[in-house]
Formats: sequence, C-alpha cells, structure tokens
Amino acid sequence: MLKEHNGIYVTSLLIWLCAILFLQIFPGQDDFQLLAIGFPFAFITYLFFVWSSVIGKKLQWLIVAGIVVRLGSIIFFPQLSDDIFRFIWDGRLSHNGLQPYAYLPVDIVNQLPALADGDILNKMNSPEYFTVYPPVSQFVFYLSSWIGLSIELSSVLMKSIFFMAELITLFFSLKILKLLKKSPSLILIYWLNPLIIIEGIGNLHFEIIMISFLAAALYFWLSNKFYTAIVFLALSVGSKLLSLLVLPYLLWQIRWRFGFRVLAVFVGVSLVIFSPLLIGLNYSEFLSSIDLYFRKFEFNAGLYYVLRWLGFQVSGYNLIAYIGPLLGLLFIVITGWITIKDKVKGPFQYLYVIMLIYLLLATTVHPWYLSIPLFCSMFIRSRVAVVWSCLIWLTYINYSNPVYSENLYIVGLEYILLVSYIIYENKDAASFKSAVNRRIN
Repeated sequence: MLKEHNGIYVTSLLIWLCAILFLQIFPGQDDFQLLAIGFPFAFITYLFFVWSSVIGKKLQWLIVAGIVVRLGSIIFFPQLSDDIFRFIWDGRLSHNGLQPYAYLPVDIVNQLPALADGDILNKMNSPEYFTVYPPVSQFVFYLSSWIGLSIELSSVLMKSIFFMAELITLFFSLKILKLLKKSPSLILIYWLNPLIIIEGIGNLHFEIIMISFLAAALYFWLSNKFYTAIVFLALSVGSKLLSLLVLPYLLWQIRWRFGFRVLAVFVGVSLVIFSPLLIGLNYSEFLSSIDLYFRKFEFNAGLYYVLRWLGFQVSGYNLIAYIGPLLGLLFIVITGWITIKDKVKGPFQYLYVIMLIYLLLATTVHPWYLSIPLFCSMFIRSRVAVVWSCLIWLTYINYSNPVYSENLYIVGLEYILLVSYIIYENKDAASFKSAVNRRIN
C-alpha cells in the first residue's frame, strides 16, 4: 500500500513538472490548443497535492520540486506576455540617464535608436502610453538591462531576481505558518500553483516581487516588529501598488497615536522610494495614462460586463467612462465599511476579502491578478482563489483569434462556476459554524 501511494505521488509530480515546463517552452499567447493541453494536467496534479490528506515526509520533496521548476524557468524566454519589452525599454532609459516616467517610447525612439535593438518598440504592447511601473520594479528593470545586453540575457537576469524573491516568499510564508500554528503543508497552495509559476517567474509579472516584500512585512507585523514591517510594506507597494490595500487594516488594529507614528514611517519611506516619480515627470500626461487604464481597458470582467450590457440597452454605447470610476468608488466604500466594522479577523483574511471584492468589481482581471489572494489562501480556510486560478487560464482563448476578440461565453462560464463555488463554500462554512455552536451549547 505504501509503495502504491509513493508511485501515485511520483507519477503526479512528474506530470506536474512536465506540464509546467511544457507551458513555458511551447505555447505562445495565441496557442490556446497547446495551453488547453498543459494547464489541465498542471492543475489536476496541483489540486491532488493541495487536497491530499497524506503529505508527511513528501512535503520537503514537493517544496524542492517547486524550487527546481522555478530554477529551470530562468532559461526560458516569456511566451505568454510581451511586458518584458517595456521592462527592458524602461531599464535602458534609466541607464542612459533618462526618466522612464517622462517619455513616451514612440516620441523618443528616433533620438535613441540604439535602445530599440531587437525590434523592441514594435514588440512593446503599449508604446503610446507612459510607463506605470513603480520605482522598485524600475530598479529591477535597471539591474536587468545593462547597455549591450541582449533581450534574452536581460530576461535571464530578471528571472534570477524573481527566483530570489520567490525564495524570500517561501522563507517568510513558512515562518508565518509556524507562527500561526498551521500545517506547513499549506505552503503548497501557493508554492505549487501553476498560475503563480507560469505568470510569475515564467512571464515576469511583478506581483511576485511585491508578494516577497509583503510576506516579510506581515511576518514582522505579526511578530510585533511594526516599524520593520512597515518598511517592507513600503517596498512591496513600491513594487506593485495593490499591497497598499492592507495598510488601513493594519493601522486600524493599533492605538491611534502609535498608528500615526507607523503611518509617518510608511509615508517617509514611500517618499524616498517614489522620489524618482517626482523628478522630471510630466504629471498631466502621466496621470492621463493612469486614467485611461480605468476608463478604457476591459478584460475578463465580472459585474462590469453586466453593467456594460445594461448601459448599452439604455444609451446605445459603452459607458465605461462612468461605470469604471463608479465601481472604483463602490470598492472604496466597501473597503472602508469592512475596515471600520472589523468584519474580518487577521490581515490575511482582510486582504483576501478585499482583493476578491476588488477583482469582482474591476474592469480588467488578468490571470496574474490572483497572486495576492492565492498568497493569502495559505493562511485562511477559503479556497475561492484556488478554484478561480483553475478557471481563469481559459481567458487565453481571447488571443487565439487572428484579430483579438473576447470570448464572452468563456468569461460567462468562468464566473458562473466561480460564483457557484462561492455560494457552495459559504453554505459549507455556515453549516460548520452551526455545528460548532451546537457542540458548544
């Protein structure tokens, strides 16, 4: 019986490894048929490890497998995202003493044609927009884009930095699990998730860097080292702004006078980190690019698509310019209410709930946006983010047409299954609470 179990684990692990590597070597963004081969195998074996009741001594080998597959990912060039070309462009601008936030690529390429070798401008997905990547991310671009380096070598350097960030996340996540007296096997929810690996070190989405600093910040916060924690949180925000969402909860949980001092440290560190944004920036043009993101971009949205359809029935045109900001305002109101009413327990549950609400109200939901909820899933009971990660890869079907178009049937299927699971999980949680209360009484 033991040998049979070992055989199942070894076979599952080999399938998982092969599927992850397959997804990084063969399919491009528009190769949905190949993606539809790799992702199901990767997720089925992932779910087997996550929900297996007998991990035991195999845990260390599964952690090592996660390290090995990330290490192997370093040599493969990103296949499912073209963001790397903007990263390298911004890094090269910095090496030439130019402010990445101050110039549009289409405006400056003729002055510095050497920066665009390898047809980098034509491969960039948004050369008509100002860069919106925060300073910590820009520093990674700078380290990875020394003058004269090929695009491929810059990719290897950037992925090497991602690999180190992932090890930091692993280290602090295990320490948090120990601190919370939870099973260390919960690390597998994040560590083996195919979406985290493929979209993170595989395709260089900077949520991975953000989460490494966030893991450190929350560990030190739970250890009552508040000033150290807030410095790491500022670095996390300097990588990707979304981790800022946990700050209201953290400040609300401590005495208001001490909270002001902690906030002052956060603001001071953030000003240092974001100081490059303050130098030589065309603020009106930069903010216009940010504004366009909320008023123009649409991808894999939930509630917004329903409201967009209703808007078409009423006005005859897309009302995103109004619906987008209104949904943003609704999110701020809900966040404030949850924070003040103290409706959740602990920073992980708070950030998890807030992020899921944010994504359900957003006009753009890319697969890698689930990184924070998946990270928080290690420390709470809910598995909504895990289920969503098994569904959201289907949105790559949108890129399979000669001319990009969104398959709303797939989007509808994704959200129907997701909402169904949310209802199921909430009913299950309510039944569990009821049973506990009956036992207590």
